Amino acid sequence: MSNHSPATRATYLPTQLLQQVFREFPNSRIEGSQCSDIRAVSLVCRAWDPAASARIWTHVVLREDRALGTFIKCVRASRAKRAVIVRILEFRFNHWDARAHSDFAILAPLLRGLRQFVGGDRLVSEDLKLVGPRVSTIALFLSSCPDLVALDVPAPGAWMEKLQVDEGEDLMLASKYEFELDPPSSPLVVCIWLLLLLTPGLFPISLPRSFIATV
Repeated sequence: MSNHSPATRATYLPTQLLQQVFREFPNSRIEGSQCSDIRAVSLVCRAWDPAASARIWTHVVLREDRALGTFIKCVRASRAKRAVIVRILEFRFNHWDARAHSDFAILAPLLRGLRQFVGGDRLVSEDLKLVGPRVSTIALFLSSCPDLVALDVPAPGAWMEKLQVDEGEDLMLASKYEFELDPPSSPLVVCIWLLLLLTPGLFPISLPRSFIATV
């Protein structure tokens, strides 16, 4: 008779320990990374998938506008509703076309757990005009993400374009009141304008016609 004890099922490593190990793999925050290693790890077995998925989905960086469409396809194909895992979402592209706005409108309601959103790459040449999403797109985002605590976006694109049309009016006002009317260039200013737009009765302030036209 053999003295060997019967084979027992191997004990799984805790998810927290797996996450510590998987942190050594590159992710989307690294330039040129396609997360190939961590994606392969997520397919090893079901026990590894939660830890690997958290590594992939917690902090997502999209470096091209076409990557937004691919990301949405991945979200829709996931039975586990991976979008709710996303805590930080960064768009490192600086051109918001009609398709990007449409894709973002689909994605925003799925990001219920998002806490930080970056809507453009500020590390660009000064010769390039940094244009952010429309005010309506930002409003949709704010209403869809209840846990959002940090929003970093350039000035809305329509606002920047309308400034050229209203340039004569701005110059006239500047000459009359002896000050300059500059477009909002910081996320804080954009948020203030958005607050005034969404709650017109909160402050008795008249918004510039060029800003109201962006809605």
